[in-house]
This record gives sequence, structure tokens and C-alpha cells, in this order.
Amino acid sequence: MKNLHNIYHFFLILSCFNLSAQWYGMQAYPADSCILTSARRTFNNPGYVMAAHRPQRSAGTPSPDFIINKVDPNGQYNSPTDFYAEFKLIDCGGNFAERCFGASVIETSPTGFNQAYAVAATSTAGIYFMTLDPNGNISQTFSYGFPSALTPLKKRPAIRESVQPGYYYVCSSYDADSAFIMKINATVNPPIQVWSNFYDANYMEPRDIIESPYNPNEVVVVGRCDLPFLRRMQTPFI
Repeated sequence: MKNLHNIYHFFLILSCFNLSAQWYGMQAYPADSCILTSARRTFNNPGYVMAAHRPQRSAGTPSPDFIINKVDPNGQYNSPTDFYAEFKLIDCGGNFAERCFGASVIETSPTGFNQAYAVAATSTAGIYFMTLDPNGNISQTFSYGFPSALTPLKKRPAIRESVQPGYYYVCSSYDADSAFIMKINATVNPPIQVWSNFYDANYMEPRDIIESPYNPNEVVVVGRCDLPFLRRMQTPFI
């Protein structure tokens, strides 16, 4: 970490007077050949939690499929709850070597099983879901295998917690026309699928999912569309 160049010192001093001390600069973490795909601010243990995935396993080496790391507000591993953890995909039902397409992480509500974070990862075989404790150790795992007729696209999933603590929504896209949405109940161990479905999304690539603020029986999915406009999809629960 380096200070800003001298030309910015005056601005930095003013910022510290008005906004209190802050961290400025960049920090690199040792994740060879990994792509950062998700990051969130954390509140229970203040700082940042990040998820990165490795698109291709290194031949003949135990390289991880994805990495989750938690750092303090200054981007450092200084807190007892800061960690760097590497994970392998657990078989999601595919009959060939799995390949990670992306990972997404969120901080959870403080509900059972000592959960602190929930993670969703996509692979060539399906969805992998897990919860972590405050130290980055696995608390729960759940996997879902894709129907063999679908050809998965290389897209990361999105994960959000319901207003009902311990329940999670995961969305992603697979073949060119399909959006996939599922709800997971992680108040039990192992977690169970509440419902899931594939939707004709008309070339929409889901990027995020939330519960409707007006109807508790609907979720809203937003994303990128290959057609020249944005698309919003709202669907009732199954």
C-alpha cells in the first residue's frame, strides 16, 4: 500500500478532517489465475468479503475452484475474523470434471449454524451453495445438478438473502434463452431446495435478484439483455 502522490496530499488532509481517517490505495491478494467476481461490505465483522473463481483447474495440481477472503476496513488481515480460504466444487451431479464459472458471496443474518457468509458458485455441472462461519470454515453445503439437456453459459450466479433470515435466492443464466432461479432453506442442515425453475428469459442474462418490495410472493430479477434494451423480469414464487 502506497500513499497517494504529493499532488493529492492537500485533498487527503481535507478528507481526513471531514470524513475521519480512511484507507486509500490498492491491495493485491495471492490468488493465482483467479478472477474476482463478487465483493460486499460486511457489518457484523466490519470490512469486506470477496469471492474469486478459477476458470480452469491447473493440470496435476490441487488448485481451488474458488476463493473467499475477508479483510478489515483497511484491506488487511488484521482482525481475528479475517481469512483467506480456498474451496473445491463438490459434485453437483455432472458426469465430467466440473469447471467453475463464477462465485458470489454475501454476509448473512446471524441465524443458526454459526453462519456469517453465504456463497453460490456455478459450474459445468450445476449450482454449489454453502454457508461459512465467521472464520471462513464451511458450515453447510448444498448442490444442485443441471438438467443434462441444458448447455451452461459462463456466467456467475447472484445470491441474496430473503427478508426471512436463513432463506436465500440464487439466479443465473444457462442456455441462451433460459434464466434459472432457486430458493434455498438454510435454517436446516443440510440446506434444502424450497423451489427452483427455468424461465424463458428472451436472451436476458440475470445479474441480480431481490424480493419484490410490494408483493412478498414475488421476486424481481434484473440483468443484461442481448437485445438493445434492459429487461426486468418479475415472477411469482413456485
